[in-house]
Amino acid sequence: MRVAVVSGGIGGLGTEICRSLARAGRQVIAADLGHRPERIEAFQAELAEFNGQVVFEPLDVADPASCEALAQRVQERFGGVDILVNAAGITRDASFRKMERDHWSDVMRINLDGVYNLTRPVV
Repeated sequence: MRVAVVSGGIGGLGTEICRSLARAGRQVIAADLGHRPERIEAFQAELAEFNGQVVFEPLDVADPASCEALAQRVQERFGGVDILVNAAGITRDASFRKMERDHWSDVMRINLDGVYNLTRPVV
């Protein structure tokens, strides 16, 4: 079975990507922030029909060490990653003209640096 990792795998688009990959017969690792247990439990209940084919792993794409640790855990448990979906992303509800520097930095750190941080240890 091919192994897929989906960053930002919990909630909205991430959950639908996980569901689609599981329906296609993939082992899916939904990687996302782990600081809200109720969110993780709701996700697991929503995808319970896949009987362990979709699992949660904690991940902070802004932290290179977190990304390296996830890649190592997936390697040890599943033998590596065949499919990587970089779906983690954030927005800041402000027009560009009104956006503060720290909000811009947050968006770039997650949406851009996060792709590098996770892709590098996977490949």
